[in-house]
Amino acid sequence: MQEGSYNFYFGSSEYDDSIPLKCNCTKGSNKSGCDNNGICVVDDKRNAACLMLYSPERGIHYGCANKKLSEDSCTFKTTKLNNKALVCACSRGNFCNFYKWPNYSALLEKFKNNPDFIQNMTPKFHSINHTDSKHNHSKHNTSYHKHLIHNSDIKVNKTLYAQKIMKKYQDMNSNSTYAKILLYTYIQTIVFYIIVYNII
Repeated sequence: MQEGSYNFYFGSSEYDDSIPLKCNCTKGSNKSGCDNNGICVVDDKRNAACLMLYSPERGIHYGCANKKLSEDSCTFKTTKLNNKALVCACSRGNFCNFYKWPNYSALLEKFKNNPDFIQNMTPKFHSINHTDSKHNHSKHNTSYHKHLIHNSDIKVNKTLYAQKIMKKYQDMNSNSTYAKILLYTYIQTIVFYIIVYNII
């Protein structure tokens, strides 16, 4: 098959820049036009970009822009509060902002040799208010949010969870050896997880 016919065959949707661009967005962000599913849409892909904004104070936020920006471009900006923020853009695919920059670890890998990033973009303890916005985009499973919950809350929540699980399995009326082995292994795993998590 010739290259021209390949492009003609697949070109109707794959290479059409006038189709909408869908981006991941953080609900509650004032500029993103986010819907209830955490998606913002720009009607004309030729004049659109998906954004990822990161600041140590607020964490990662996602949004849309109604203008074309350089693909995979990232720049450091100064916010109105005189804080440093990293802004990255992409437009080659739907939800590219989340796929390219899903969490702080991905940013750290990309900018590990950038002294500006190392100096200015180390996560700080976020406020409780940011914890609420984190729950709005819970599918962005980010590792750097671990410190948002106080250690005491973690201990209480994990202990209550372990107690509920143990009670559930104690209430089961099962005499089989397999069920007892499974129960014992499961309880050991939970207790081990609680101990290790509290040490870290």
